[in-house]
Order: sequence, then structure tokens, then C-alpha cells
Amino acid sequence: GPETVPKFLMTVPDATAESALSPLAERQITLVLDAHLHGAAPRIPVERGAMREYEMETTFDVPARTFLRVVYGDDGFFFRRFHHETGECPDASVPPWTARSSDATRVVVFTKTMSLPSVIERLLGSGTSMATLRFEETQTFAWDPATSTACVRSTPTLVSPRSESFQTEVAVYVCPDGDDPTRRCAMRAVIKVTASGTW
Repeated sequence: GPETVPKFLMTVPDATAESALSPLAERQITLVLDAHLHGAAPRIPVERGAMREYEMETTFDVPARTFLRVVYGDDGFFFRRFHHETGECPDASVPPWTARSSDATRVVVFTKTMSLPSVIERLLGSGTSMATLRFEETQTFAWDPATSTACVRSTPTLVSPRSESFQTEVAVYVCPDGDDPTRRCAMRAVIKVTASGTW
């Protein structure tokens, strides 16, 4: 069958300098993830039955496979550190990927302390503008070995009785950069935000 969890996603015990990300690349990735996976959703104005879609594209000075292994690797190191640094969550759970027939999946569990807009505060009934929210994020990894392209879909779900009123899905596409495929990669992220019910 197809290789749904590519070997390069697995932990490399003796990682060399060339297989790691530069501090600038790590900072770029952290900013992208923080702004679009978690930071953007509560700040987007929504209306009843509204769905909004956003796209962004960027490149990183690192090969696509290195990017994927460091960010989405089986060891979960990057996401645990990411949630620790950006969400004050020192104990995020990032399990290994589970292979399925045509893709792989895992559920990342984390908390994030944030200042809530008044509309979100009323929706959740938190009673305070500052809250520590718990999320369960389903990640799905699909790999096309012919083009060395990956698609990672992330659906973070707020653990709350009314979480169905607000949903976010992020699809991240990563492939070798067309101009310099051995040293750079291109990333495109599509963010969909849906709100329903009474706000």
C-alpha cells in the first residue's frame, strides 16, 4: 500500500545541523502557526451562518522534507514547544501519527490562555475576559510521493458545550520550491472559519 507516514517524518536520532531549521525559519513558522491556527479565529468578526476563507503563501529557506519532519514529525517536539511558548501550555499531548489506508491522523490536545472578545466570552459563558481554553486538534497528513507534496489538515475543536457554534479548519500544503527545490520549500495555508447560531 501507499506510504501514508513517510519515513522522513520519524525521529532522526543523530540529527545534523543541515537537517535542522534555522532560528529565522523557526520564528517564521511559529508566527504563521500562532496567527492562523489559533490567534486569528477569535478575532475574526462573524455573523449568523457566516463562513470566511483566508489564504496565505510563503516560502522557507529549508527543504520540504526537513520542514515537514521538524514541524510535523512523529516525535511531536515542535508542537509541544510551540504550545508551551505561545499558549503557556507545558504539557500539550502530541502523539505519533496513526497510519490509515490513504493518510495518517493524530489528535493534539493543548490549552491556550487568551484574552476573549466580549462576544466569545458571552458565547462560552466564561464570566471573565481572560480564560484558559482546552482544544482537541485533529491533524490529518496526506503525502504524494510523486510530487513530494504534503497536505496537513488541522481542525482544532474547543472543548466546550457550545464549540459547534464556531469552527476553524486549516489546510497546509507544503512542496519543494519551484525555483530552488533542494534548498527551499513553498507553503500555502487555507484557513476556513465558520460561525453559526446566535451571537
